[in-house]
Amino acid sequence: MKTLVTIILFCSWFNIYSQEKEKQPNIGDYADSREIGRYIKGKLPDGWTCTYDYTEIVIKRDKPITVVNGVNLPIDRNRTLKDYGMQTSYFMTLHFVPKLKKEQYDSLLLFQKNQLSKVSPDDAYNKYEETNKIIRQFLIPRYYNSRFSVYFHQTDTGYLKVIPKSVEQETKLVLQIIESLLKKYSNH
Repeated sequence: MKTLVTIILFCSWFNIYSQEKEKQPNIGDYADSREIGRYIKGKLPDGWTCTYDYTEIVIKRDKPITVVNGVNLPIDRNRTLKDYGMQTSYFMTLHFVPKLKKEQYDSLLLFQKNQLSKVSPDDAYNKYEETNKIIRQFLIPRYYNSRFSVYFHQTDTGYLKVIPKSVEQETKLVLQIIESLLKKYSNH
């Protein structure tokens, strides 16, 4: 009788433990881009694809989007916001490099901040252009795990707005998948 109770309790515990494990990604903190890419590929919303190799993951929305610079749009009631945009593909790219030591990361961050502080605030357009140039030239990783620092890029950065509006919800879902697998550096 005691053995039967022990077996039942063990089976119950194992069943609960198994269900909890299914809720969490089955990927360790040491995962590389291929393991993470495989997981992401299986979780993407319909209409999205994922390719990956040893150092990169590329996530793409199958249908095109319209990207609009949301700053200083002319007011013309006869035109829609889409008329001012550019049709393109939507991408998210994750580039994996050996994990930066804290000192290296802090040094990169400080260097980028110093470069940004030199940008003149007088001319808004030039400030925007110079800031973007510095950010692209002195990239800072956005994510990490125990083995890698991960640089991240997505189509709708800065002042850009994306049409259709449904893309915003889809990208939030994709970002949730990514952020369930990788830690985010504190400055992002």
